[in-house]
Amino acid sequence: MSSPQSSVMSPWSSYRGGALPETITELLDDAAARFPDEVAINVFDRAEKLTYGELRSAVARFADGLDGMGVKRGDHVAVMLSNRIEFPITWLSLARLGAVMVPIVLSSSSREIEFFISDSEASFIIVEVGLFEERGIEVGVGAIPPADRIVTVGAAGPRSYEALTASGRAQFQPPYRPLRDDLLNIQYTSGTTGLPKGVMLSHRYWIICGASGQTFFDLPFRSILADAPFYYMDSQWMLVAALLCGGRLDLAERPSITKYVDRLHQQRSQVAWLTEQVLKDPPQDKERSTDIRLFLGYNQSPSTVRLAEERFGAPVRELYGSTEAGGVLGVPLHVEDVEIIGTCGVPYPHREVRIVRSDGMDCADGEVGELWVKGDGIMSGYWRRPEANAELLVDSWFRTGDLFVRSAKGFYSIVGRLKDMVRRSGENIASIEVEQVLMDMAEIAFAAVVAVPDDDREEEAKAYVQLADGVACPSYDAMLAHCRARLAPFKVPRYWAFVDEFPFTPSEKIAKRELTAGVTDLRVGAWDAQDNVQR
Repeated sequence: MSSPQSSVMSPWSSYRGGALPETITELLDDAAARFPDEVAINVFDRAEKLTYGELRSAVARFADGLDGMGVKRGDHVAVMLSNRIEFPITWLSLARLGAVMVPIVLSSSSREIEFFISDSEASFIIVEVGLFEERGIEVGVGAIPPADRIVTVGAAGPRSYEALTASGRAQFQPPYRPLRDDLLNIQYTSGTTGLPKGVMLSHRYWIICGASGQTFFDLPFRSILADAPFYYMDSQWMLVAALLCGGRLDLAERPSITKYVDRLHQQRSQVAWLTEQVLKDPPQDKERSTDIRLFLGYNQSPSTVRLAEERFGAPVRELYGSTEAGGVLGVPLHVEDVEIIGTCGVPYPHREVRIVRSDGMDCADGEVGELWVKGDGIMSGYWRRPEANAELLVDSWFRTGDLFVRSAKGFYSIVGRLKDMVRRSGENIASIEVEQVLMDMAEIAFAAVVAVPDDDREEEAKAYVQLADGVACPSYDAMLAHCRARLAPFKVPRYWAFVDEFPFTPSEKIAKRELTAGVTDLRVGAWDAQDNVQR
């Protein structure tokens, strides 16, 4: 490779002569004009499809209904929906109004839901029927807006999605047209210094996200498989990428390892995230008869890449990004140097990166440091978190908290995290949030949560617990029940262990490295909540 980026195009070059649309609204209008009869969204598990022309009409109608209900420019609207056709319509409708979506993870507890709504200052809610009732959330109580500011999806009534859409006009034009730097999402992500933080993402952020990967790989596609929940960024940027080239978003109701190959085969999706777990199953003949042209991967070993390419006959290309910065690094589709396989690749054209030492100086090649990122369309900061903004945004550089090293050839590899996180099945768990929940129990004086490597889920959470003086030891069932009532299921620790006393650092923080130093297998000696056994 003469230059790590020699085969990478400008992120603007493949869209209408290089002029990207300014906003998501402009993008949808343009796509509907260019590809009116092409299928835009295919929620295949629910047999729901919309062409680009139908999508634009549905968005205009729902935006008109929301406008009549009082949703205006700059309003924050909490959205709690499963993967169904109404979710992308809702996002695009809020974009048309200049409003801001606050997506809420579907499995969130009532405590978490109330925090998201209160912290984001959401004045309206769009929620799937039955979800609030299941969690005992009372409308109009505390941070929850009153009934006249709540839209229900999947039920009848004057404030239902169905009624608002039916009353809306297909040619509706709001009084305000959004601008490229207007806020579109407050996207909550697990924090390492407390409760989750709301990442402020603009229209420009999403345009760049959608354009970057498509042009980096020089691969206009016909269809892309999105099996992640739409409340996460992956399915959202995939929709934007589809809008840019008139492709089809194949949106699954939920991820499924057992259905993964069948979905590729039946939907004829051309781009998808690699579900590594399928490689543990015996090969299937249908793996070689899909239309897949590119697998996206994260932290894949060279052996995994080779195995997937042998079985499916399609390349696997590593990506690295974050909610805050969008796409940052990637391995180009056309590889001239095989040493790039197994790394995170090289920077996207619209990203600058540095690897920085603890003293603020740039690292030399081969030296480990923190990855810093800057460029067009990264986040504008964290909502109502001036301290975090001051710490993590330095002269327009975003400090990722991830440890990287750059090779002499210019290839970037992730080697660890500064962040105290657990990554379980693609979900990020902030250790401190789980620790705070555990220490809300009167019986627990201190708690520490660490990551345990896992073949199926990447990592599992392990909780170390120190009891308060003079209290009876709570049962595992009691601790699990306490966590399940306050945390989303994926955040509840799988492994549990008691300690007599924690080691502490001079700054009075639990010394987790000392806690785990020299331990070959963190599962040994712990209680396994999933299998209900002492390891």
